[in-house]
Amino acid sequence: MPTFSQSEYARVWDKLHETITRDEWKGYDPYDGLNSPLAKFLPFKAARQAWIQFHRRSPINFRPLVGIQKHVNPKALALGISALCVRYRTLGHIDLLGGAIALEKQLLALRSNQAKHLAWGYPFDWQSRAFFAPSGTPNVICTVFGAAALVDLYESAGRRDDLDAAVDACEFIRQELPRTERGESFCFSYTPLDRSCVHNVNMLGAATLARVGSLAEWRDWLGEATRALRFSVDAQDDRGRWPYGEANNQRWVDGFHTGYNLTALQRYQDATGDRVFEESLRRGWEFYRQNFFLEDGTPKYYDSATYPIDIHNAAQGIITFIEVGGDREGAERIAQWVSREMWSERGHFYFRKTPCWTVRIPYLRWAGAWMLLSLAKLLQLAR
Repeated sequence: MPTFSQSEYARVWDKLHETITRDEWKGYDPYDGLNSPLAKFLPFKAARQAWIQFHRRSPINFRPLVGIQKHVNPKALALGISALCVRYRTLGHIDLLGGAIALEKQLLALRSNQAKHLAWGYPFDWQSRAFFAPSGTPNVICTVFGAAALVDLYESAGRRDDLDAAVDACEFIRQELPRTERGESFCFSYTPLDRSCVHNVNMLGAATLARVGSLAEWRDWLGEATRALRFSVDAQDDRGRWPYGEANNQRWVDGFHTGYNLTALQRYQDATGDRVFEESLRRGWEFYRQNFFLEDGTPKYYDSATYPIDIHNAAQGIITFIEVGGDREGAERIAQWVSREMWSERGHFYFRKTPCWTVRIPYLRWAGAWMLLSLAKLLQLAR
């Protein structure tokens, strides 16, 4: 099997970035099925879910046939900004910083008009197991990554306006999201429209408050972040696992959401110096590294099953091994595997591999933008 060198990773990063830029940061998404004009004839939850899953799972891209167009996704832009900032801090090339600033203008222009504070949502209607969210509904995940991009720009370019914008995004998290209280702890909901308890959502929101609050010296936010993290830390089992969420139909355990949880705890600890959750972080990391990857770096989707092999698990795995484990060798194994098995010289990464076929559709928000960030971090570590 071919082995990728650092120069090869840099070449892949450059080609991936070139492809994404040529397409003007427009792309399809695994969950954009309801953007089809035909979706208006699907009034029931089960039908909407089935339609989304059909397009998500199909190895053939039927989107052009049913009127689904490529779009610019705020989360993809946010990941791109962060990736460009990492490469800028690694190489010092001013054009990389200029590219990040240009993407920030697009990101701010795409803010949700359904929130008082700065927030973002997906550019498609979205039917989850728990609730329905119309296109543009602001949510924690898009807003967390948007805020992270703004902070990365602030730390790269030193512009106070970027930090102030990140503070406003945190005010959305603090003030516009319902909370589920449990004793002294609480859980942020996914959107202003629901009261779901999803652990990666809650923990990423809390870690963002900690990071931005520390930089902006909003110390009262740190207590809120601690209380929110306590809610999800208490849901971790003795083996170090987290279920996706608290509802009965959200009890699965998967790789990339576990990686989100671990990086959230690590970033909280880095931002605050508070090590109260260190044992939870250690236990979660040990379970994660032992159960979500094969010896050759193959990323498993579930702790109990390898397939489907998903690009998102690989990208988040590289980041988690670097940020949480400080394990360059482990990150390299994942990067070697995914570069051999899921990279196309057309300039994109594949979405998924199943036992029967590979889904080669180039999804920007799910695959391209995530690999742009994870490879940037790997190259920075090598530098």
